[in-house]
Amino acid sequence: MRRAPASCRRGARGWKLCDQPETAGEPKRRAEIVDPRRPLLTNSRGNPWTASGFGASWRTELIRLGLRPERNDELEPGAFRPTFHGLRHTNATLIATAVARNPDTFGGIARVKAMLGHMSEAMARHYARRAEVEHLNAETILLLPEIGNTPAWIGNNPE
Repeated sequence: MRRAPASCRRGARGWKLCDQPETAGEPKRRAEIVDPRRPLLTNSRGNPWTASGFGASWRTELIRLGLRPERNDELEPGAFRPTFHGLRHTNATLIATAVARNPDTFGGIARVKAMLGHMSEAMARHYARRAEVEHLNAETILLLPEIGNTPAWIGNNPE
């Protein structure tokens, strides 16, 4: 198979994007080297995102996806309102749940803390405890018999 030369351009922060020829299993573009001393997420001018700039971009994307109305007065009371913090919280809970289900494999609380970045030990424990409780509750529900039916293992069951 003949490959066309890749066209590359340098980004505002020194990284390079290359359009690769389309072949099975290869991405069309790849970032080569990212300087760890520079911000990973930047705006269109190459500057770090500010809280308000990120919030505006987040809101625009939610509107584009149909997850939020364009105007605040169109928000219905009690309607689902996705937030970026909510995504982080969900991610933290999913990580902690995986660790709670198999702490020997996943490394326990230290792994939760490491995967979530600059989180304090107390915050890692918060997510881990919540995940452990949810895991135990899910297991407990599986142990409960159907409501109103006596399980077969409790003698004198007509079944």
